[in-house]
Amino acid sequence: YDGASTGSGAVLVQYGGSWTGTYTITSVDAVIYGDGALGTSVNLPGDIDGDGQADLLLGAPTSVIGGLVYLASGDVLGSVTLTDSQLASWSAEASGDALGTSIGGVLDLDADGILDLAAAAPGFDTTSARTSAGKVYVLPGY
Repeated sequence: YDGASTGSGAVLVQYGGSWTGTYTITSVDAVIYGDGALGTSVNLPGDIDGDGQADLLLGAPTSVIGGLVYLASGDVLGSVTLTDSQLASWSAEASGDALGTSIGGVLDLDADGILDLAAAAPGFDTTSARTSAGKVYVLPGY
């Protein structure tokens, strides 16, 4: 999706019900607009903020800072910007990391009773000799 800039991205949200017909950006329940190819990866990690609505984990791997991962409230309607719905965000370490290319809810790795999240940065350079070796980050649950 090309919003404010080419490849800025958007995430379309359609809540449950009867799934028939064709959906467009103007007919869904909500659209979250962002940048950095927002929506390249999308995951539903559950109700992280405790409001009774499943939240959204969104990847924006071409963000100007090397990629971003956003945790956004699933309690959205209509057209909103990411700033309006954002609960938390994590940024890449360096340009070209492509953080947010792949994301997901994983296990409770630290045994605190809360699901932890994971995000991939396939362009991460471990050294100058090992470029694009990649890295997976475990993001603490909330």
